[in-house]
Amino acid sequence: MTEVSDLLAQSMAAHKAAKPSSKKQPRPAGWKDKLRLARELRVRADALDPQHADPAWAAEQSKTPRGYDTHGMLMKFYEGKLR
Repeated sequence: MTEVSDLLAQSMAAHKAAKPSSKKQPRPAGWKDKLRLARELRVRADALDPQHADPAWAAEQSKTPRGYDTHGMLMKFYEGKLR
């Protein structure tokens, strides 16, 4: 069984792989596919732990400003980019 922490780590890795290496670089090939994968992995993690009780959810909170839900922000980001 895949653990929430593994799914979130894989999602973040796919998300980072979709980013250009610098602001002057174009997006990498297949960037939308990488974002789709990142989104799908988050959906799976959420389905495994809809209450977000696993400590992995709290651990990733350092990725967004205090008071914001990292998962919620990333899901909104994916929704906007993957239309």
